[in-house]
Amino acid sequence: MLFPQYEHAAVIDQLQKCLENPDQVYHWQFHKVRKNGDRLWVEETAQAVHDLEGALNLLVVCQDITERKRAEEEREQLLLQLEAVLDNINEGVMISDLEGNVLNMNKEALAMHGYEGSGNFRRQLSEYQDVFEVTDFAGVPVPLEQWPLARALRGERFIDYEICVRRKDTGKFLVGSYSGAPVPNKSGEIILSVVTMRDISELKRAREELQRDKVWLEQKVEERTADLRDTIASLRDEVNERIRVQRALEAETGERYRMEQELREKELLLLQQSRLAAMGEMIGNIAHQWRQPLNILGLLAQDLAMTHKSGNFTIEYLDGTTKKMLETINHMSRTIDDFRNFFVAGKQKVDFSIAEVVQQTLSLLEVSLSNLQIRTTLVSDCDAVVNGYPSEYAQVLLNILGNAKDALVARHVADPTIRIEIGKEGDLSVVTITDNAGGIPDEIFDKIFDPYFTTKGPDRGTGVGLYMSRTIIERNMGGSLTVQNVAGGAQFRIAVQCRPVEVQVDATSTGVEALGAEGDHVRTDGLPMLFAGVWERHES
Repeated sequence: MLFPQYEHAAVIDQLQKCLENPDQVYHWQFHKVRKNGDRLWVEETAQAVHDLEGALNLLVVCQDITERKRAEEEREQLLLQLEAVLDNINEGVMISDLEGNVLNMNKEALAMHGYEGSGNFRRQLSEYQDVFEVTDFAGVPVPLEQWPLARALRGERFIDYEICVRRKDTGKFLVGSYSGAPVPNKSGEIILSVVTMRDISELKRAREELQRDKVWLEQKVEERTADLRDTIASLRDEVNERIRVQRALEAETGERYRMEQELREKELLLLQQSRLAAMGEMIGNIAHQWRQPLNILGLLAQDLAMTHKSGNFTIEYLDGTTKKMLETINHMSRTIDDFRNFFVAGKQKVDFSIAEVVQQTLSLLEVSLSNLQIRTTLVSDCDAVVNGYPSEYAQVLLNILGNAKDALVARHVADPTIRIEIGKEGDLSVVTITDNAGGIPDEIFDKIFDPYFTTKGPDRGTGVGLYMSRTIIERNMGGSLTVQNVAGGAQFRIAVQCRPVEVQVDATSTGVEALGAEGDHVRTDGLPMLFAGVWERHES
């Protein structure tokens, strides 16, 4: 075996010391290299001695300690890993050998016992008597052989051994809960002892407070028990009285339920009456809507006969006239669909466009309003979407517009106008309907939403329209319907919670009249104008 190059100087130096100091034994450890290249650790013991002739000789004993070195390195690595693990445990941990020498304390154990950093904690168990004073909860000193580490060294296994510990130098005090056990090797021989610990000072204080509270509570319970005996007697009488009152309330509740049922049936009847009244008015509107198309059909039919008699009847003329007649008939059919859809009652709430319902409702009244020369203006700066019943919302619009129309006609307003504005206020969709019919008289202002209240007389009004309109908006759709007098007329305001979704409305899908480039009336569905109305629509 050879010494590595980097060990030569150290080996020569050690040998020189041996020769210079005869009769003194030297020990050292070096690396050596076998001929096959393997490295090993060698421990050498050397001494210079004189032989019988007085010559100085060097006696060297070599021992292969490679396995021992490897074991020491592995042990050192394991100790480092163990220390890293112990420092990340919430409880304190102390490890000692069989002689009672403390080998390791993790950070939690050091902090509990008043050591800063690693500190000088590596001591023999008996030396800790100079550092700590250990007592039981009564203040009686605990002898050293009953300290947690001493018990573990004797081979005891124990859990939650509670004692009081005070440092003599700093006065730091804690109540600790200690658990310990011996650690055997693979052969079952005990080689270490381990003690874990928790600072339960706060827990102990809480237990004492809890005990005090328990005693206080027991006293209070005794006092309250005496009071309760007296209270129970009076409660029996009170319970009997409440039973009597409850029976009376049950009878009253039954009567109220019966009255609510009757009221609900009356409301349903009012709703039906309102819809029937609206249906009657719609039938009149259908008549108005069909009058001009029917006149056109009559004129086209007469023209067919006259053209045939005059000899100017051609295939082209027949095709053109037939096309006009079919367009007029299709328009009449769509009118029927519009009115029929208006009376379809929705059983479930759906999302719908406020602007679209307003435009559809106006289209139902366009002929009637046009014939009465009532100018209608629609101003919309948004298209809010709400969740509710579109047909019922349309019925509310129809009732308010119908009342405005009747007021304008009854009062012979010179320039009758109805203005509808669609907008948003926060998360509310707001529709206002304003007329210039002079407003609502003060003496009836607070009565207009009452059921069966009407100013039109029994032959023209049922008095349920505005009452059911408010019921639909406030009860069925969670909104509000209010009215106020403004300059020149009355203004109704319908506010309903918006949905967050915005829907773009295509005016061409509704068949509503729009304003042409020159202000002329044109229809956006491609049909020719069949009436001369006064209609304006603005979108800002």
